[in-house]
Parts: sequence; structure tokens; C-alpha cells
Amino acid sequence: MSERKSQNDREPFVHPQMIMIYLILAGVTTLFLGFALAYAYTRFDQGAPAIKLPWLFFPSTVVLWYSSYLLKKVKIAYEEDDPETFVKMLRWTLITSLIFLVMQCAGWIELITTGIPVTYSTLASYIYVISAVHLGHVLLGLPFLIIYYFKSKRRLSGELESMVFFADPDPRRHLKLLSIYWIFLDRLWIGLMIFFWVNWLIPGA
Repeated sequence: MSERKSQNDREPFVHPQMIMIYLILAGVTTLFLGFALAYAYTRFDQGAPAIKLPWLFFPSTVVLWYSSYLLKKVKIAYEEDDPETFVKMLRWTLITSLIFLVMQCAGWIELITTGIPVTYSTLASYIYVISAVHLGHVLLGLPFLIIYYFKSKRRLSGELESMVFFADPDPRRHLKLLSIYWIFLDRLWIGLMIFFWVNWLIPGA
């Protein structure tokens, strides 16, 4: 493990994939900041009450947070050259991510059944659009997580294969990219939930 770290420490440049992921996240941040500002402006310009979020959005937030927490455990297992824990935590990261997707869709159904479809109001449309765009970014990252899981599981089939895997800088870089993206989506969704909750507490103008 020390040899692997020293090899990475000697890398003289930032990998293009790292630059790309940060540029993507900067664009995503700008997009959602624009959504949030548009929601707040529309709400207070119209003097309308905020839309109460579906209850299922709150436990789904916990699930997404736990998913990113598990991915941190994956990184720890990688650093410790622990293939069993590595695969196990990666599998649970994938499972909790899928649970989040299901709960988000159930949240939309909850909104509809309480009489708030997407056409209910402009603010309701923002709730649907913002949560759908965030869900879309989770869906975009999911294939990479699935591919990484199955490729890692296949390469960790034996002791020698595990040694080669943990010495290879590519899985390490790909895991770092996944972690950055997944944790960003987690923090972004938590921030959006806080934003909508605060908006709901503030009475309309």
C-alpha cells in the first residue's frame, strides 16, 4: 500500500478526468443555483405559499447520505487492501442508490395523490423539475457505479488478482471520481432539502 501511495504522490499533473469532473460539478452547481433563485423569486413575486415537500423526500435524503457514507467505507477498504469489505461496501452503495431512486419516484406519487400534480402551480413545477434533474444526475452516475462494481468484483476473484488490482492506479482514480461525484450529489440534495424546508417555514409575501 505504501508503494502505491508513493507512486501516486509522484504524479506530476492532475489527470484530465479529474479536471473534467470538477468542470461538470461546477456546471451542475450553477444550474441548481439558478433553479433555487428562480423558485425563490417566483414565490415571493407571486406572494404564493411554498409547496410542502412529500414526506418520502426526507427518508430518501437519509438513504442518499448513507450511500455516500458507504462509498467512503469503500475508499477505506481500498486503502487497506481489503477486497471482501471493498466489494461488500460497494454492493451496498449500489443498493442504497437504487433505493433512493425508488423513494424519489414514490415521493412524486405522494405529491400527486395529495392533489399537487406538476401542473398545480409554477412552484409545484419547480419542485418536480428540480428533483427530476437531480434524479437524472444520479441516473447518469449509476451506470459507472454498476460497471465499477462488476469489474472490481471480477478482478478481485483471487489473492494474486487482488494484489494486482490494488496496485493498479486506474481503479483508485475511478473510485476517486465516483466518490467526488456521489458525495457532491448527496450534499447538493441535502442543500436543496434545506432550501425548500426554509422556504416552507417562511410565509409568502
